Amino acid sequence: MMNKIMLILIFVLCSAPDISISGTFATWEGLEPDKLASIWLIQKFISQDSDIVFYPHGTKINSGIVFDTPYSKIRRRYNQSSFEALMDHYRITDPKLDTMAKLIHDMEINIWEHKRFKLTHDLELFFITLLDTVKEREKIIQKASAYFDALYKRLPAGLVPTAPPSSLGP
Repeated sequence: MMNKIMLILIFVLCSAPDISISGTFATWEGLEPDKLASIWLIQKFISQDSDIVFYPHGTKINSGIVFDTPYSKIRRRYNQSSFEALMDHYRITDPKLDTMAKLIHDMEINIWEHKRFKLTHDLELFFITLLDTVKEREKIIQKASAYFDALYKRLPAGLVPTAPPSSLGP
């Protein structure tokens, strides 16, 4: 009986997410909307005192909590953005963040399909303009963070998907 309890305890401890009050999060260089949203989520809801460290693209990262790289636990997949992966990993439940996750998913994962939400187009336009006009990483992160702060404040807890366009048949 004691061995069974010990095994359960070991399993629970080993499968628990990396809860971090403060620490270092690490990723590769290069900014795009999902990574910027993930940085905002980390700094606002996961670890306000954290540092975000950027490594050259392709570098093996051996320190910090690695996110948004192909070999990290917390990464984008074919059906999930890095933002969504962070929410799942840290078990974040917040209706407004769920809505933001849907928007990020619609923009970053739902690339070829009809956009599910009208607001997705506003996000795309903001990020195209931001990334085309601002070149300094810290300024991009600051502007994206301010945008996400404002978006979070004004978002409803749920969004209604827009209807897909009708076919142009006879």
